[in-house]
Amino acid sequence: MALIDATPATVDLKLYQGDDFFLRLAVLDTATGQLADLSGATPKAQIRQTPPDDAILAELDCLVDDDGTILLHLDNTQSLGLVGVLAWDAQLTHDDGTIQTIASGRVRMVMEVTRP
Repeated sequence: MALIDATPATVDLKLYQGDDFFLRLAVLDTATGQLADLSGATPKAQIRQTPPDDAILAELDCLVDDDGTILLHLDNTQSLGLVGVLAWDAQLTHDDGTIQTIASGRVRMVMEVTRP
């Protein structure tokens, strides 16, 4: 029996509360092994308590870099409010309207000690 797995890559995050977090994601074309062409794609990433909970706890800043990778940033003011084990994912909306979730997983927060 064959299995076609169309689920996103599992990427669990362990973050320090109150810190900025940066992540660069590379999306590869499975046929060529090279970076996929993300021209016209719009990235989006969110953190929620648990899916399908409607409350967005944080929205990461996202952009497609000139080299074709996706840059994600969670700023310190948003990470300050995150506690416990949460869920996140990153999606691409292509210019033809199709949606592709490229990464998802858990976010485990480590509580900060020193506050600004």
